[in-house]
Amino acid sequence: MCLAVAAGAFSLTTACAGPNIVRLPSIDTISIPTEPQPGLPIDIAKPLSAEQVATIAVVMNPDLRALRQRDRVADAQVFEAGLLPDPSFTIAADFVLGGPVTAFATALAGALAVDLQALRTRRVTVAGAQAQAQQVRLDTAWAEWQLAGQARLLAARTQSLDRQLVLAAAIQALAADILERTQRASARADIGADRLQAARLTDFDASDQLRSIDLALAQARFDLARTLGLPPGTRVLLADAAMASPVLRCANLSLLARKRLDLKALEAGYVAQSAVTRFAILSRFPAPGLTMNTSRNESGNRFLGPSIALTLPLFNRQRGTIAVAEATADALRTEYAARLFAAEADIAALCATSELARAQQTRLAADVTRTAPFATASRRAANRGDLPRIAADNDELVVLGKQLQLEQLQQGQVERLIGLEQATGRAQAQWTENLE
Repeated sequence: MCLAVAAGAFSLTTACAGPNIVRLPSIDTISIPTEPQPGLPIDIAKPLSAEQVATIAVVMNPDLRALRQRDRVADAQVFEAGLLPDPSFTIAADFVLGGPVTAFATALAGALAVDLQALRTRRVTVAGAQAQAQQVRLDTAWAEWQLAGQARLLAARTQSLDRQLVLAAAIQALAADILERTQRASARADIGADRLQAARLTDFDASDQLRSIDLALAQARFDLARTLGLPPGTRVLLADAAMASPVLRCANLSLLARKRLDLKALEAGYVAQSAVTRFAILSRFPAPGLTMNTSRNESGNRFLGPSIALTLPLFNRQRGTIAVAEATADALRTEYAARLFAAEADIAALCATSELARAQQTRLAADVTRTAPFATASRRAANRGDLPRIAADNDELVVLGKQLQLEQLQQGQVERLIGLEQATGRAQAQWTENLE
């Protein structure tokens, strides 16, 4: 069997020359589909809900599609571990070059050998391969959960930034109008330079805020299309959804961290590593090799008998392999503890900031409710000529600014909810039932 390597491609042949050639596809032939698969009952041209966005991300994302291919590799490794070793057969012939000629001028010998070490360790090898395959499947499921949450988060962020852009545009338009009127009044010497400078600063802040939100919206749309596995620049339509600030139930949520799929995957990886350790321990004992020999010498005498070969554990004794396996198991235990600590810390931080933001949002909502009617009354008074127009403009700017802040707080709360779902590995509806 020959492995030929060419520029950009590999070819595997059963002989160094011949017509039976199996060619693997070149890397250059890889293409990423940019349309939903036929079995996906979602029309991407229509506005998508958060659940549909998550579904498309799980099905279409190129990284997940590549990761799912590794599941097939792991299953193939389990199949390989369960196969019995092939016996080996040897035949030899000795020709007489000199000496008296006998009835049989050629001596023949044959041997049939079986690797008993592979049979002895087969059970441990299969158990390790199965645990490793389980780890790969759990890692894939965890990656799917994380990506689905990321898609939902980007969809919610995009919708919120759309609403923020409307408010920021209204603030900027009003600030620009105030600046224009203030400049005309300053040219007539009706107002002082301090008021003109204040109007300029207000217009600058409003324009800078509008640019920042517009840039963040463009980035969110790009990230959403990329997460969904769609070509760059694809505009994803999102269904209108009220962004109500959720009340997060954070009691005992840290208990869910131990049930996360990535931690279950680490447990499966530890089981697989334990199998590697047991394999190394079994290999330190003498490894017998059984061979059945048959031969015929030049005199015509026939012989049949077994032979056993042993590897004597005098120097190596698999001590290095065992040390590596035990150190790897210790590293897995340490990684499990570190990831569990990080998960619990993330949950605690999200819960604490959620409670603080919830209190801020309550106060700000009450403030908007109180000041909005006052701004409306000021505008009516200004229209009647009972109040200077600049006073009504400033009141309206205050209300619009508070509404923008309220929208940003609501966005933060929704993102914290999705973050908690990702950190716990469970949807909010499953938090209570999974605490048992």
